[in-house]
Amino acid sequence: MEYKSNLRPMTKPTLEQANNTFDVSSLNKQLQEAMVSDKIEHIKFDLLEPNPKNVYDTSSVDNLKISIALLGIQQNLVVYKLDTGKFRILTGGRRYEAVKQLNEENKEKIETLPCLVCDLNKIKLNMTIQEKEEYLIRATNETQRNKSDFEKMTEIISQIEFYKKLKEKQNLQGRLVELVSKELEVSSSQVQRYEKIYKNLISEFMNLFRNNKINFVVAVELSKATSDQQKNLYLRFRENVTVKDIKNLINPPKQKKEKEKVIKIKYSLIADLIENEENAVEEIIEALKLCKECKE
Repeated sequence: MEYKSNLRPMTKPTLEQANNTFDVSSLNKQLQEAMVSDKIEHIKFDLLEPNPKNVYDTSSVDNLKISIALLGIQQNLVVYKLDTGKFRILTGGRRYEAVKQLNEENKEKIETLPCLVCDLNKIKLNMTIQEKEEYLIRATNETQRNKSDFEKMTEIISQIEFYKKLKEKQNLQGRLVELVSKELEVSSSQVQRYEKIYKNLISEFMNLFRNNKINFVVAVELSKATSDQQKNLYLRFRENVTVKDIKNLINPPKQKKEKEKVIKIKYSLIADLIENEENAVEEIIEALKLCKECKE
C-alpha cells in the first residue's frame, strides 16, 4: 500500500521558495557542521542531564557498567549547552545511566565525562531549538547499538513528522516515505509497515510491542485487523497471539472454504452458459429463482 502524503497539488515555486529549496544532503551537511568541535571537553557529571525526548531504552546497562568500571568511558557523549549552564545529552544516555549507577554504588566517583558539544545555532533551519534537538537525537543515535522494533518504529514516525515540518517550512524536496527510507536505510515498504503498526495497533498490543512481548511480524499482521478484532485477540491470547491466530480471525478457514466453493460453482455455471449462449438468459433467471427459493 503506497504511502499517501498530505501535500497540496504541485505549483510553480516563487523566487523566495526556490531560494529556500534544499534536499537531505544539505540538511546532513548542516548537521555535520553543528557537530564540529576542536576538542572533546571533559564535563562534570553533575552538569549533565538526560534528555526527556530520548526514546531509546536506557534501562539495561549492567554489562556497560562492568565495561566502564574496567576500562572507563571508551566513547564520548554528544551534548549541547542549555541557557542554564547545564548540558543536555543527545547521544550517550546509556553511558550516562551506567555512570550514575556506578556513582551510587561506589565511594569512588566518576566526576567528569568526555563530551562533544554541539552548536545547534549552526543548523540554519526555520525550526525551534526543540525540533533541531529531536532531529539530532535521531541522527546521532542511528548507528548506536541494536534497536528494538518499537524503537525503530518510533524513529521512523519521528522522522516522517520531522520531514513534514521541513516540507512546510523549508520546501524540502522529495516524497516523505522515500526520504525516510533513504535516511534510515530501510526499504520504503518497511517504512509503510512500521507506520501502519503505529496507526492501527490498539494500546494493549502497542504496550506488548514496546516491551518486546510480541515481535515485528505479529505486529504487522495485527495492524491489518480492526480494533474490535484486536481486542478479541488480546482477550484470548495476549502476548501469546500468533500470526495464524490473527489470520484465522480475520479470514476464518470455514468461511474461506465456503468462498472457494461458491467461486467454483459460479465458474462452472459461467462455463456451461458460454457453451449454450442461446439459453444463457433463461438459465440465469432460473438460477436466480432457485437462489430465492433457497433463502425462503
